[in-house]
Amino acid sequence: MAMINLLKKHILSVLYSDRYLDNFLYTYLKILLLNKISHEKLGVFKIKNFRDLAPIKKILNGYIYNSKTQNNNSVVVPDLRLYMLREAIIHAKSSAVVINSTIYYEPVNDNERFNGGFVQVHNSKNAVVNVGNPVVFSDGFFLAGNGSHNWYHWLIEILPKMFYYDSEYSRNILVNQSCKEIPSMAETLQALVESYDVNIIYLDPLKTYRIKKLYFINEVNKLMYNELDFGKATQPLYYYRKESLEKLSEVLKNKYVTDSKSSVEKIYLQRPNTHRIPGNEKEIAELLGSNRFSFIDLSKCSIHQQVEIFASAKQIVGTSGAAFTNLLFCRPNTRIVIFMPDNYSSYQFYKEMGELLQLDVVYLYYKNGSNTHEHSGFTVDKNKLHRLIEMYE
Repeated sequence: MAMINLLKKHILSVLYSDRYLDNFLYTYLKILLLNKISHEKLGVFKIKNFRDLAPIKKILNGYIYNSKTQNNNSVVVPDLRLYMLREAIIHAKSSAVVINSTIYYEPVNDNERFNGGFVQVHNSKNAVVNVGNPVVFSDGFFLAGNGSHNWYHWLIEILPKMFYYDSEYSRNILVNQSCKEIPSMAETLQALVESYDVNIIYLDPLKTYRIKKLYFINEVNKLMYNELDFGKATQPLYYYRKESLEKLSEVLKNKYVTDSKSSVEKIYLQRPNTHRIPGNEKEIAELLGSNRFSFIDLSKCSIHQQVEIFASAKQIVGTSGAAFTNLLFCRPNTRIVIFMPDNYSSYQFYKEMGELLQLDVVYLYYKNGSNTHEHSGFTVDKNKLHRLIEMYE
C-alpha cells in the first residue's frame, strides 16, 4: 500500500508539472488522466492578454514615464479599459478570466507568474485551470484578483478600480471573502461604495464562478505578482498611476484622520509571531528605543488608527511587507527605512510610490542567501540604521 501511494504521489507530481505545457495536445491528455486520478475538473487553456479583447469603453489613456527605481527605464502604463465579458469563469484569488478555451491575463512583463486561485500552473503559452463546478451569477463588477487577501494588492491594485465604477454596469460588486473577514479591508471597501446602491457579493475562495455578464477593469496600478524564472532579469516590474494613489490617499485620510493628531512621530513596525523578523531585533529595538521610537504592531490597529499613525509619523522603520502600503497616508518628506533582502534589490516599488507621493523612502539591505524573502533570522546593520535615522533628525 505504501508503495502504491508513493507511486501515485510521483505520478501526480509529474502530471501537475508545467514541463510539457508548450505541447497543448500532450497537456490536454495529461489533464484527462489527472482528472481521472484526482477526481478534479481541470482544463488546459491557451493564454492571451486582455489587450486582445475589445473593450466596451476606454476609461483613461495610457502613458509612458521614466522610472528612476527601475534603472531609469521608460515604463508603459497601458490604457485603462472596461470590458464586458460573457460567460466568464472567475476565482476570488485570480486576476485571470476564463472565456471558452482561453484564459486572459494582463502581465506586467513576459516573466510574470500568475498561478493562484484556480490557476494551477502555467507557462507563457498554456495554463492548467481547476474550473470546478462554477456558481452562476447573472452579472457583476469584478473587484477581486491576485493577492486580494493581501493588504498591498487590495489597497493599491484592486480597490482603486471603484473610482471608475458606474452603477449602470452592475449593482453586484464581486469581492474576495477576505473583504468580509478582515476589518481593514471591509471598512475601506465600504468607504468607497457608500455613495452607491450596490450589492456586495463575497466570493468563496474554495469555489469558482460563472458570470453571464462580467464587468472587468484592467490594472490601475500593477506589481508583478510572482516570477516564472527567478534568475531572469526582466523589467518593468511595476507601474503606478499617480492620480489614483493621490485620490485614494485623500479619500481615506478625509474619512479617518481627525483633528486630534497622534503624538507618535517615530515608529518601528513590529512583526510578532510572524516571519521576516531580524535575528538581532533586540539590538535594533534598543537603538530605536534610545532614539524615542515607538513600537507598533499594525495587526492590532484598526484602519482608523493605521491611517492616523502614518499620517502623523515623521520617521518609520521596519522590515519589508504589506504594512508599508500605509505610506499612502504619510505627509510629504516623511522618512521611511525598509529592511530588504539584498537579492530583491530590483523590487523598489515602495520607493517608486514614495517618489510619486514626495516621501523619502530608503532601503537598508541585508544578506539573504535565498530565493525567497520570507525567512527570519537575518542581520540588520545597526550602524547603517543609526546613520539613516540620525540624518533625519
